[in-house]
Amino acid sequence: MRSSLPTLEDPAIQEAIAPPRRRRAARTAEQLDPDSVLDLQQTAGNHAVNTLVQERDGDFKTKTEAIKGGLTGLELDISFNVSGKKAAGIQAVQAWWGSGSTLGQGVGKTGIEINKKKYEAFIDGGQFSPWVTLSGEKPAHPTQPYYLTADEVKSQVTWDGEKGSIRVYDLPSASALFEEMFFETAIVAVDVDGKGTDEILQVFTWGSSKQGTKQLHDKGDKIDRKDSHIVSSSTPSATFKQILKNDYPGYKYI
Repeated sequence: MRSSLPTLEDPAIQEAIAPPRRRRAARTAEQLDPDSVLDLQQTAGNHAVNTLVQERDGDFKTKTEAIKGGLTGLELDISFNVSGKKAAGIQAVQAWWGSGSTLGQGVGKTGIEINKKKYEAFIDGGQFSPWVTLSGEKPAHPTQPYYLTADEVKSQVTWDGEKGSIRVYDLPSASALFEEMFFETAIVAVDVDGKGTDEILQVFTWGSSKQGTKQLHDKGDKIDRKDSHIVSSSTPSATFKQILKNDYPGYKYI
């Protein structure tokens, strides 16, 4: 009877004792033709450049964040951090519109209409604002629609060319003279990249009705885990743009 043990003729034994098969090694750069080497070098170089660009763009990604404050009663006191934007500075532009005045005279140069309702309107602190036309003060800025005066910029703004902070404060005591008043405040980067154009980084809305006794936003955004009674957006409303165009048609911004 044939033994059940394998013999040398058995294919399994032959495979076991055969010398190991060698896998073909990957070719080195020295073994490649010159064109292939050049292609590899260009690919690696392009990858390195793309990586650097991505890292640079990531470092300069603009961030605008409310860090503290909000609206308490009629008093607005809010601070923002801004980073990743090459600009000459940061400022605020604030549009106002209201109705139901008991002031006895109109405010602002050009009114607006929303849903067939008429509102008085102006850029706050600007050339046609009551700050100038009724109080006799100079505009916050001689030519631009900025809300902060030069002295306020010194005390309320920090900026190193790419990052900083801004504090916006307001106490609209005239609320008692209007049935309703609305504000839209923009945080803007001034003279971005030295091109003479500003950029709106973020806007927020706030206001009151019933002669200042009811806030526009019941809770609003959370800032430092507290209700701020303001609501933020990355882009300004059509109302804001219209008021800004009416009062400062030559203002350049994106």
